[in-house]
Amino acid sequence: MLKKIGFGLVAGIVATAAMDVSQTSVIPAVRSWISSLRGKQADDNASNSGSADSQPESSPEKIAHRAADLLGVSLSRGEVSTWGNRVHWIYGAHWGSVYSTLGLSRSPLGGLGFGALLWLCSDELLLWALGIAEKPTKYPFSVHASALAAHLVYGGVLGTMLAGFEPDRLRG
Repeated sequence: MLKKIGFGLVAGIVATAAMDVSQTSVIPAVRSWISSLRGKQADDNASNSGSADSQPESSPEKIAHRAADLLGVSLSRGEVSTWGNRVHWIYGAHWGSVYSTLGLSRSPLGGLGFGALLWLCSDELLLWALGIAEKPTKYPFSVHASALAAHLVYGGVLGTMLAGFEPDRLRG
C-alpha cells in the first residue's frame, strides 16, 4: 500500500507539472490559434500582462487565503500566490496517490477518465459549493473547455505514469 501511495505521489507531481505546462503554454497557444482562424484578435496575452497584484486570485490562492484566515494568519499578496501554488501541487500529488490506491485502471485511458471526473467534481462542483468559484453557468464555455483540457492532460499523464510503474506492463 505504501508503495502505491509513493508511486501515486510521484505520478501526481509529474502530472501536475504537465498540467501546469498545458495551462500556461499549450492551451493559450491553441486558444490563440483558434481565435486567429476565426478572424478574432487574440487579446489573451494582453489581458494577462498585468502585474500579479492586479490579477484576481486563482482557486488555489483563494483556498490558501481562506486557510490563513481560519488560522488567524495574515498573508501578503506574494505569500498568497506562493501558498496557492503549494496548494495546487499538494492537491495534484494527493489525487495521484488516491488514484494509485483505488482499483481503477492504471492506463492512459483510465487516467483520462479520472482527470475528467476530477474536473467535474472539483472544478465544476466543489469549488462552487465551497464558494471559491462562481456557479458553473457564470463562466463561458472556453473556461470550462480549458479546465477540462488541463485535467485531461493531468489524468493522461497520471495514468501513463502509473501504468509504467506496473512491473507486468513493463514486461508485456
